[in-house]
Amino acid sequence: MLRALKIVFSGVLILLGFTTYASSTQTLVIDNGHLMVGKENTEDKLYHIKPTEHLLIDYSQYRFLSGKNGVKIKPDTMSVIIDNKRQYFYKITDNKTVQHLYSKTLTYRDGFQEFSGLKSGDKFILAIGNLVQSKDNKIFKVAWIGVVKVSN
Repeated sequence: MLRALKIVFSGVLILLGFTTYASSTQTLVIDNGHLMVGKENTEDKLYHIKPTEHLLIDYSQYRFLSGKNGVKIKPDTMSVIIDNKRQYFYKITDNKTVQHLYSKTLTYRDGFQEFSGLKSGDKFILAIGNLVQSKDNKIFKVAWIGVVKVSN
Protein backbone atom coordinates (compact mmCIF):
# COMPACT_ATOMS: atom_id res chain seq x y z
CA MET A 1 0.00 0.00 0.00
CA LEU A 2 2.79 2.40 0.91
CA ARG A 3 4.58 1.60 -2.34
CA ALA A 4 1.39 2.34 -4.35
CA LEU A 5 1.02 5.70 -2.58
CA LYS A 6 4.65 6.57 -3.38
CA ILE A 7 4.07 5.78 -7.06
CA VAL A 8 0.87 7.86 -7.17
CA PHE A 9 2.55 10.74 -5.31
CA SER A 10 5.54 10.65 -7.70
CA GLY A 11 3.16 10.78 -10.67
CA VAL A 12 1.35 13.78 -9.18
CA LEU A 13 4.65 15.62 -8.64
CA ILE A 14 5.72 14.95 -12.23
CA LEU A 15 2.34 16.13 -13.51
CA LEU A 16 2.50 19.28 -11.37
CA GLY A 17 6.01 20.02 -12.63
CA PHE A 18 4.90 19.65 -16.25
CA THR A 19 1.84 21.82 -15.67
CA THR A 20 3.94 24.56 -14.09
CA TYR A 21 6.38 24.48 -16.99
CA ALA A 22 3.64 24.44 -19.61
CA SER A 23 1.65 27.26 -18.02
CA SER A 24 4.71 29.51 -17.68
CA THR A 25 5.64 29.25 -21.37
CA GLN A 26 4.59 32.24 -23.47
CA THR A 27 4.09 32.19 -27.25
CA LEU A 28 4.58 34.96 -29.81
CA VAL A 29 2.95 34.48 -33.21
CA ILE A 30 4.95 36.44 -35.76
CA ASP A 31 2.81 38.54 -38.12
CA ASN A 32 2.70 41.79 -40.10
CA GLY A 33 0.55 43.49 -37.46
CA HIS A 34 3.44 43.55 -34.98
CA LEU A 35 6.19 44.37 -37.49
CA MET A 36 8.02 47.49 -36.23
CA VAL A 37 9.27 49.17 -39.39
CA GLY A 38 8.51 52.67 -40.56
CA LYS A 39 6.98 55.69 -38.87
CA GLU A 40 3.81 54.04 -37.57
CA ASN A 41 5.53 52.34 -34.60
CA THR A 42 2.88 52.69 -31.92
CA GLU A 43 1.99 51.07 -28.62
CA ASP A 44 -0.68 48.89 -30.28
CA LYS A 45 2.05 47.14 -32.32
CA LEU A 46 3.75 45.80 -29.17
CA TYR A 47 3.40 42.19 -28.12
CA HIS A 48 2.37 41.77 -24.48
CA ILE A 49 3.42 38.67 -22.53
CA LYS A 50 3.61 37.55 -18.91
CA PRO A 51 6.96 36.91 -17.18
CA THR A 52 8.50 33.64 -18.33
CA GLU A 53 11.69 31.63 -18.64
CA HIS A 54 10.49 29.91 -21.83
CA LEU A 55 9.38 31.72 -24.98
CA LEU A 56 7.99 30.02 -28.09
CA ILE A 57 8.34 31.92 -31.36
CA ASP A 58 5.79 30.73 -33.93
CA TYR A 59 6.41 31.98 -37.46
CA SER A 60 4.46 29.25 -39.24
CA GLN A 61 2.05 31.76 -40.83
CA TYR A 62 4.63 34.41 -41.75
CA ARG A 63 6.55 34.80 -45.03
CA PHE A 64 10.00 36.25 -44.58
CA LEU A 65 11.00 38.25 -47.65
CA SER A 66 14.33 39.62 -48.80
CA GLY A 67 14.40 43.44 -48.71
CA LYS A 68 16.06 43.73 -52.11
CA ASN A 69 13.83 41.69 -54.36
CA GLY A 70 10.99 40.36 -52.23
CA VAL A 71 12.12 36.73 -52.55
CA LYS A 72 11.05 34.39 -49.75
CA ILE A 73 13.94 33.55 -47.40
CA LYS A 74 14.45 31.04 -44.60
CA PRO A 75 15.70 32.75 -41.43
CA ASP A 76 18.62 31.19 -39.57
CA THR A 77 19.02 33.48 -36.55
CA MET A 78 17.01 35.36 -33.94
CA SER A 79 18.27 38.18 -31.75
CA VAL A 80 16.81 39.16 -28.38
CA ILE A 81 17.94 42.54 -27.01
CA ILE A 82 16.57 43.40 -23.58
CA ASP A 83 18.96 46.10 -22.42
CA ASN A 84 22.65 46.97 -22.48
CA LYS A 85 23.53 43.90 -20.33
CA ARG A 86 21.23 41.26 -21.81
CA GLN A 87 21.66 40.53 -25.52
CA TYR A 88 21.27 37.06 -27.01
CA PHE A 89 21.35 35.11 -30.25
CA TYR A 90 19.40 32.01 -31.15
CA LYS A 91 20.58 29.84 -34.04
CA ILE A 92 17.78 28.15 -36.01
CA THR A 93 19.12 24.71 -36.85
CA ASP A 94 16.06 22.87 -38.11
CA ASN A 95 13.05 23.34 -40.41
CA LYS A 96 10.53 23.77 -37.58
CA THR A 97 8.52 26.99 -37.63
CA VAL A 98 8.11 27.12 -33.86
CA GLN A 99 11.32 27.77 -31.95
CA HIS A 100 11.87 27.46 -28.19
CA LEU A 101 13.95 30.23 -26.62
CA TYR A 102 15.24 29.71 -23.07
CA SER A 103 18.51 29.63 -21.11
CA LYS A 104 19.91 26.54 -22.86
CA THR A 105 19.14 27.72 -26.42
CA LEU A 106 19.99 31.43 -26.16
CA THR A 107 23.66 32.33 -26.57
CA TYR A 108 24.72 35.48 -24.79
CA ARG A 109 27.35 37.73 -26.28
CA ASP A 110 30.76 38.07 -24.62
CA GLY A 111 30.57 40.37 -21.62
CA PHE A 112 26.80 40.02 -21.25
CA GLN A 113 24.66 38.21 -18.68
CA GLU A 114 23.38 34.68 -19.16
CA PHE A 115 19.64 34.49 -19.92
CA SER A 116 17.60 34.12 -16.72
CA GLY A 117 14.11 34.72 -18.03
CA LEU A 118 11.88 37.65 -18.91
CA LYS A 119 10.75 39.67 -15.90
CA SER A 120 7.85 42.06 -15.43
CA GLY A 121 8.93 45.49 -16.64
CA ASP A 122 11.26 44.13 -19.34
CA LYS A 123 10.76 45.50 -22.83
CA PHE A 124 12.79 43.85 -25.55
CA ILE A 125 13.45 43.74 -29.26
CA LEU A 126 13.04 40.48 -31.14
CA ALA A 127 14.67 40.39 -34.56
CA ILE A 128 14.55 37.48 -37.00
CA GLY A 129 16.77 37.18 -40.05
CA ASN A 130 20.01 35.79 -41.41
CA LEU A 131 23.59 35.95 -40.18
CA VAL A 132 25.78 36.57 -43.23
CA GLN A 133 29.57 36.42 -43.38
CA SER A 134 31.13 39.49 -45.00
CA LYS A 135 34.83 40.01 -45.68
CA ASP A 136 35.73 41.01 -42.14
CA ASN A 137 32.83 40.03 -39.90
CA LYS A 138 29.30 38.66 -39.63
CA ILE A 139 26.31 40.88 -40.44
CA PHE A 140 22.81 40.23 -39.14
CA LYS A 141 20.32 40.98 -41.92
CA VAL A 142 16.93 41.54 -40.30
CA ALA A 143 13.82 40.25 -42.08
CA TRP A 144 11.36 40.91 -39.23
CA ILE A 145 11.59 43.02 -36.05
CA GLY A 146 9.18 43.61 -33.20
CA VAL A 147 9.01 44.83 -29.62
CA VAL A 148 7.71 42.81 -26.67
CA LYS A 149 6.57 44.19 -23.32
CA VAL A 150 6.56 41.90 -20.25
CA SER A 151 4.06 42.52 -17.44
CA ASN A 152 1.98 40.55 -14.95
